[in-house]
Amino acid sequence: MRMALDSYNKSIEFKHDFHAAWCGRGTSLANLGRCEETIASFDQAIECKYDFHAAWISRAASFCKLNSLDTLTLSLTDQIRRRNLDRNLQKSHVEALKDALPHIPMDTLGVGLIHRELGDAYLKHISSKNLIPQWCDARRSFWAAINNIPATDYPQDYLSALWGYCKTSLLVTEINDTIATLLRQATDVRDRLLTQAPTEAHRDRSSAPSPNLNELTVDFLLTQNKTILALETAEADKNGLMQWLLTNSPGTTTYPEMRQMLVPKSAIVYWYLSTNTITTFILRSDHPEPIVISQRDRIISMKERDRLDEWIKTWNKTYADQRKKSKANDQKTDWYITMPTQLETLAEILHIPALLPT
Repeated sequence: MRMALDSYNKSIEFKHDFHAAWCGRGTSLANLGRCEETIASFDQAIECKYDFHAAWISRAASFCKLNSLDTLTLSLTDQIRRRNLDRNLQKSHVEALKDALPHIPMDTLGVGLIHRELGDAYLKHISSKNLIPQWCDARRSFWAAINNIPATDYPQDYLSALWGYCKTSLLVTEINDTIATLLRQATDVRDRLLTQAPTEAHRDRSSAPSPNLNELTVDFLLTQNKTILALETAEADKNGLMQWLLTNSPGTTTYPEMRQMLVPKSAIVYWYLSTNTITTFILRSDHPEPIVISQRDRIISMKERDRLDEWIKTWNKTYADQRKKSKANDQKTDWYITMPTQLETLAEILHIPALLPT
């Protein structure tokens, strides 16, 4: 990284208005953790070429990194310096991306990529106090990205914008035929990327948004009251991941095949965790279709989903700690001690008491 930085410095000495060298210098400084110098380099790149969208995007990411630094880990001198930073270095990720829009020509790839990043930034830094307005802002940004990123030339970026627009549309319950069309289009783009990928590594990168596409499809089908198709899609998604993990994993299961597992006075409870919510499917022998339980209020639903994410992280961490400690001694660890409380919390998150007969 130091060698790369030296090379960019020499290029700038030779040609001071070389915007690509300034941008490369900023990237090298970012890799070295020198955030403030990074921003200054991207500013220089933009000064040389105002419509240089890559520099604007990287500049915004540097503000995001600068704002995320834990001040408690800094020395007292650095903490004081951070508090006295010039206001120009105290921008949010969203503000820094908005700075770019007046300088990027309309109806270009650059403005599409800026809007795609802006949509992601709205979702990444969302405030729990203003969820719906921020979801709407993100949705508008993703729509602008869809209309400016060429699908044929930049399929991965286009796919990311499609995913963002469909996700935020479901969050704000703006559901119409356009969403169905875009989900099908996103699936086609994803499948084409996977087919054309020359190596396994390329396929992994191409499929990065694809699990979320399947999850969004399940959420969309539920809004259309297509519960059987939603359950079969959820099952196919799960088995697709199982086949990726285990070579000899079974194929997908249809709804009639699931019902064959039922006996009188029995039920199958199936939880599906998607990008936006937790959905419970209940299969009973005396009901021809699945019973679906999901939170209608999207804000409450997202909070429940986030709570489950935190529960899983805590469970995995305490279990990993238990495995390390158990090698050293036979004493019971936090994982064993807190297990009853943890399982009670999980039951509450999944609303298991409400599913039990009274």
